[in-house]
Amino acid sequence: MTDQSGGEHLGYYRLQPGDIVVADTGYGYRRSVATVCKQQADLGIRVRPATFPFEQADGQVVDLVARLRKRGPGVRAWRGWCTDGDGERYQVRLIAAKLPPAEAAAARRRARQNARDHGRTVQPQTLLVAGWVLLITTVPGARWDAPAVLRLDRVRWQVELVFKRMKSILRLGQLRGRMRARIEAQVLALLVAWALQAEEAAGVRQHLARVGHGALGLVSSWTLRVLSVDVLRQQVRGGCGPARLHACLPQLQRFLTSRTRQDRAHQETAVRAWLERRPTPSLVVLEEAA
Repeated sequence: MTDQSGGEHLGYYRLQPGDIVVADTGYGYRRSVATVCKQQADLGIRVRPATFPFEQADGQVVDLVARLRKRGPGVRAWRGWCTDGDGERYQVRLIAAKLPPAEAAAARRRARQNARDHGRTVQPQTLLVAGWVLLITTVPGARWDAPAVLRLDRVRWQVELVFKRMKSILRLGQLRGRMRARIEAQVLALLVAWALQAEEAAGVRQHLARVGHGALGLVSSWTLRVLSVDVLRQQVRGGCGPARLHACLPQLQRFLTSRTRQDRAHQETAVRAWLERRPTPSLVVLEEAA
């Protein structure tokens, strides 16, 4: 935790060998690669050509815009290098994925609006790059091919949903006080509460899987979290506990699930199933602060 003058960087985090950091463009700099690699971890971060020089083996900076202009597949990958401020070089992969037409058009509208807001004229290369997702990664290509890395990047949205649940259900966005120690105590207490409810929610999810909730549809993570936090509150007050909750699950099951939509897949369910099939290391998912 920092004050308003503290900037975002990966130096705040203590990583373990084998961790994979997944982060947004707020961390898309060469120093992020250096920080993670020095701790024997890996990363996958979104970058912009202007702020992340991607080099060939001879040190020549690659003209990414020129490469993106060329005809080719929608997903492309190149091996290269980056050099940090101390002159250390790190081998990386650059993965480029072309956005679907609707998403690309929306991204270009945002680029134009951002330029207008800052009194600038949007450049053609900016509009071109806006139609692509650009990722720098150090994870081994033999185990994580380009589509897998891109899919892992999309998992970041689930983290945003977790933050939204924490702010709404635990009222994490309504901290009181001005002293650092008081704010930290509140945050730590709420994080402990979230960890306790997460353990209970995982148990309920496993129970629903055993009894075959698929006939009813998908588990509602929001409703499940609300229920788990409420049970935790009642435990603190001396009321209903986990034993009572599990005894009532047959009656609660229909309130915790929703029917499967035919027009689109449920991202969280798909991500859970995908990650369970892969023997993945621990993941550290970071978002650019709003």
